[in-house]
Formats: sequence, C-alpha cells, structure tokens
Amino acid sequence: MVFGIREDNEDYNDIYINGVLDTLDTLTEREMFVLEQRNRFCRTLKNVSEELHVSITTVRYIENKALRKLRQPARFRRMRMKLIVEQRDKVICERDKYKEECERLRGLLNAYIGKATDAMDGLQTSISETDSTFDITLEEMDLSDRTYNWLKRAGLNTAFDILKKDSEGLLKVRNLQRRGVAETIDKMDDAGFKQWANDRRLEGFGDKK
Repeated sequence: MVFGIREDNEDYNDIYINGVLDTLDTLTEREMFVLEQRNRFCRTLKNVSEELHVSITTVRYIENKALRKLRQPARFRRMRMKLIVEQRDKVICERDKYKEECERLRGLLNAYIGKATDAMDGLQTSISETDSTFDITLEEMDLSDRTYNWLKRAGLNTAFDILKKDSEGLLKVRNLQRRGVAETIDKMDDAGFKQWANDRRLEGFGDKK
C-alpha cells in the first residue's frame, strides 16, 4: 500500500509502520475497505465493485480519493521515520535538561553535606571539650579538705559524678551539710557548669552570682 502512496522513486526505509496504521485510521470505512482489497488481497476493480454493488468507476474514484488523502503532507509526515527521530531528539533534549538539573542539585547537595560535615566536626570538638570538662576530678576543683573528703567517701570523684546530683542529693552525702553543698556548687560554677550551679542556687543552696 505504501508503494501506492509514494509517487517518487525514493526508498521506503523511512516509513514508520505504526505511523501508517495511525494514518489509515483517518480514512472512512469504505476507503479503508477498498485500499485493503486492492493492495492487501490484490483484487481487481471489478471484484471489489461487485462486492460493494457499485460501478468500477466508483471503486476507482474511492481508491484514488483515499490515496490523495494519504498523500497530504500532514498525513504523510505521520508515516515517516523522521517524526520518530524528531521525537527521539526531543526526548534526548529533555533528558539532557534533567541531567543538568540533577548535576546542579547534586552540587547543592554536596555543598550542604560539606557544611553539615563541618558542623558535625565542630560539634564533635565541642563534645570532646565538654567530655574533658566532665572528667575534672575533685583534686582539680580546689575544694576544702573537709568537703573533698566527704565527697570522695560518697564515691563522687569527678565533676560528672556531681552533675548527677541535685541539692537534696548532695545534702544526703554524709556529713557534707549545707555549707559543703554550697561550696561544691560554687566550685562547679568555677569549673564551667554555670547552669547546673544556678539551678542548685534556685533550690536554696550556695551563694547567688
């Protein structure tokens, strides 16, 4: 059928079969029937005319009209592989745009990850410094002998051990008494645990600063 549509001597490698089928769907039922009988089944004009109960001239007219329709530029372009190539190129173009956008987003993500990594490193350093503060021993806190001895006997050996206690907890340390609790709070303040010390002062212990 394609050979009947083309009027030139070009090859037919550029014909797109699905495009041909889609284009044929634009014909009327009678036009489709005539083209199919004439081209697919190779029937003569007389055979087709007898089946349709019309004259040979009418069958020839229907066939020529259908072919003219298929030769129209808009319809014929649908049958050519060029359309597929153009569609492919469009898809490739869109793909390249998405690829560029993905690269841009990947760059932003890497920059974000870099900043987040730097922030985590800073946080880790801060935590390490805080951990070293937690490890301050009673000996480093310059406590009076009396307060030092009673805290030591209670198993409170570092600033971290003391941080686990509130004022009432410290007051339960044997023989520490309120004066020893107040001193411990002041020394913890000096060691850098100001929030903890202020919380204990709000509970009524230590000197307000």
